[in-house]
Order: sequence, then structure tokens, then C-alpha cells
Amino acid sequence: MRNLPEWPAAFFGIALTGAIVTPLNAWWTGPELEYGLIDSGAKAAIVDAERLERLSEHLHNCSELRRVYVAREAEETAHPLVRRLEDLIGTPDNWNDLPAGALPAVTLDPEDDVTIFYTSGTTGKPKGALGTQRNLLCNIGAAGLAGARSFLRRGEQPPAPDSTAPQRCTLLAIPFFHVTGCHAILCPTIASGSKIVAIRKWEPEAAMRLIEREKSQLRRWRSDHRLAADRTSGAGELRSVLARSGHLWRRTFRAGAGAQDQGDLPEIAARQWLGHDRDLGHRNQPCRRGLREPAR
Repeated sequence: MRNLPEWPAAFFGIALTGAIVTPLNAWWTGPELEYGLIDSGAKAAIVDAERLERLSEHLHNCSELRRVYVAREAEETAHPLVRRLEDLIGTPDNWNDLPAGALPAVTLDPEDDVTIFYTSGTTGKPKGALGTQRNLLCNIGAAGLAGARSFLRRGEQPPAPDSTAPQRCTLLAIPFFHVTGCHAILCPTIASGSKIVAIRKWEPEAAMRLIEREKSQLRRWRSDHRLAADRTSGAGELRSVLARSGHLWRRTFRAGAGAQDQGDLPEIAARQWLGHDRDLGHRNQPCRRGLREPAR
């Protein structure tokens, strides 16, 4: 399915039962989705209405499939495998009203398999890459460590968590079915108590309205270039900041990995983009500053 609230609910719910979650590419055609279901040996599928429409004429070929739950389907379906997801867990607006439930009594070990993400299939059929619970959780810890490292490299003490600070918010246009959207964005964001604002497809004007309304950061590398290039109206100062950051990023990346004369351009771009000094630890100069003792 697309980046809907039902996606992370299904993802984490399945993972907590000890089963293997297999996010399939929401842009795949019916035959491609059929291939993914058959190749992974999926026993159940959770889809949205658009994916069900593509899959309907292929379900009879998926012999291992026992149940299909469809979200946001306005019309009733007569297919014996298909059930409405809302009949099981309600709609996102009403999830707070669901009764509290205990976690499944399942022992999860770090090396237990938990995900299958498919490759793009550039050189043939897409291939399922198996991931473990350790793979899934390590990125959550790595995200926090990377942030702390940025402060330490500047000789500063990482700030203590502030429960009174406003909730952090990320505008996400990367699909959850990709490891970047799932491992690098979704999992660390949920673990930190932050908020994700999902956008159905990349539309610069809609994105800027959401950024202003939700006070969000943007998680879609290359989007700053698009914002700088698109002729959009409104959002005044924000559009100017994004355009400047896009210009600096283009200069940096066009120079190539070997361009040492770019100096601190990535860091300058980060200051423009994020509004504060942030060491990205970029590839060009991974250890240029080195570690310093934090200020006491």
C-alpha cells in the first residue's frame, strides 16, 4: 500500500508476532505483485484499494495466500479471501478507542528473520533480501549515535532529552516499502516519539504548505533541488531558504567525490537547510575534524 497510517500499524504488528514482513513495491503492476506474493510465500496480504484492484485477477495464482485485508475500500468485494481491514482494527481516527492489548507471548531473538525487502530487479527478477531483528533495530540506535557524534566532533556535549520540547515532525515523500523510508526514517522516527507527515506523491506546493502547517523537516533528498527549480507561489521566506540550500547541494554533488576544494559546503548547506550548524560526516571528508573532548 501507499504511505498510509495503516502501513506502520501493519508493519510493527506483524513484526511483533515473530512473522516476516514483506513490503512490496506499491508501484508494481498486478503481475509483479503476484510474483512478490508467490516468491515470498506470503500467507496474508494487507493492501489498499488500489493494490487490490491490480491484484484481483491474480489472487487465484497465489496458492499460499490465505487472507487479504484491504484498507480504504469503498465497495464490498465478493472474493472469499478478502476482508476489510477496518472491520478488524477500525479506522485510524478511532484507533485511540481500541482496547489495550498485551504484546504477543513470542520470544524474539536478534538473529530472527523479520523482513524481506525486494531489490529493483535491474538485472532480472527482483530478489528478496532477508533481514533480521538486529538489522531492523540497529538503525534506530545508529540514528541516535550519529546525532551525538555530530556534537562530539564539534567538541560539544550532546543535549539532554527535553520532554517539554515541541514534537519533532518529518515530511516524508519516500515510500515506506523502501529500506530508506522504513529503516532510516520510519523506525527511528517512531522510536523517538516524533511525527511523520506522509505525502501521497511529490507536489512542491503541497509540500511547502505541509512544511509550514506542520513545522516539519523534509526527508526526501533531492527535493530541495525540485523546490528550487519549480515555479511555485507562496511560502515566501521558506521557498527562498530551500532554493538557497538546493543551489549549494547542487554545487557540492556536481563536484564529485574527489573534489576537496569544496571545503565546508555540505555543512553550509546543512545550516541553510536545517537552520543550525550540523556536521553531516559526509564522505568527502569523513574524519577531517576528528574528535575533541566535549566542553565541560
